Amino acid sequence: MMEREQLKGIARTIADGTRDAQMQLEYARAARSVGAKDLAQSHIAEAEKRIAGVAEWKKLETAMAGDPKQRDPAYEVMREHYDEWCDRIKREIEAMKMK
Repeated sequence: MMEREQLKGIARTIADGTRDAQMQLEYARAARSVGAKDLAQSHIAEAEKRIAGVAEWKKLETAMAGDPKQRDPAYEVMREHYDEWCDRIKREIEAMKMK
């Protein structure tokens, strides 16, 4: 099982990347609301980049985390939360790209 400090560091990285992707989507919405479509597109692309980085960290975290049966239940709840959050952001990105 991975070290507690490593897990905390990866969790912070995942949280920060997810939060950054969410902020980029908010910037894209603001840019669209004032008619700056090119700027909105650049923020959408940045959100995609950030959420892709989160996916890479999640793969690393999963590989390092060890046997799921031996993981802390709180850790599993946190993983589910971030999985749901990332999935929601991915759906928002796709919806914004269609507009």
